[in-house]
Amino acid sequence: MVTLTPDQLIDPAQFNPQRVPAALYIGGEEFTATVHTAGDVGVALQRYVREGGTLLLFSGQPYPLYCGLGPHNERLNDPLPPHLGLPLMNAIETAPTNDVLTVEPAEAQRALGEAQPSFRYPEGDPRLRAVDRSALLPGTTYTPLYRVRGAFGKDYGDAAALVQLPANGSAPGGRILYVSNVLLRDPANGPRLIQAVLRWLVK
Repeated sequence: MVTLTPDQLIDPAQFNPQRVPAALYIGGEEFTATVHTAGDVGVALQRYVREGGTLLLFSGQPYPLYCGLGPHNERLNDPLPPHLGLPLMNAIETAPTNDVLTVEPAEAQRALGEAQPSFRYPEGDPRLRAVDRSALLPGTTYTPLYRVRGAFGKDYGDAAALVQLPANGSAPGGRILYVSNVLLRDPANGPRLIQAVLRWLVK
C-alpha cells in the first residue's frame, strides 16, 4: 500500500488501473479538487474508474468527496461521487423519533462473503447518505450489501453497496465500493466490515 501524492494522483502514467488496481479513500467530505488545473482531481478519479479501476470509499464523514476545495481553499459544492457513477441521497438527517432502525444484510449478499447478522443502527451522528438507486448510470450492475430498515418495514436505503460501471469501449467498467460511515462507526460490526472488504479486495 502506498499513499499517492497530489501530483501522482492526477498523472495518468502513475494513477491508472494497471499500476493501482484499487484505490482507497479514507478522507472526509472536503477534498482538494485542484492540483494544477481546475477540477483535475475529479477528472483523474473519473478517468480511473472509467478505465477499470476499483475505488473504495471509506469516509469518516457522511458524504465522501462532497465538497471540493479550490486553489485558494474556496468551497466548490459539487459532490464528486455522482460524477463517478455513485449517486448518493440524503436518506437520514436526524434520528427518527418514532422508529427503531436496524442495519440488515441485503438478500443473498455474497459479495463480501458470509453476511454479518442484522444489528442496531449505531449511536452518534445519525446522518445517512444512501445510494440513490434511481439515478444509477444505464448499464450499471448494482449489488446492495447492507440496508437500513425501520421497525415497521420502512426502507431508508442502502448504506453499503458495490457498483460495477458499464464497459467503456475496450476497457472494462470500474467498480466503486461504498460503505457508509454510520456502519464503520459500529464498535463490533465496523471492524468486521472493514476486514470483509479487505478480504474481498485481496481475492
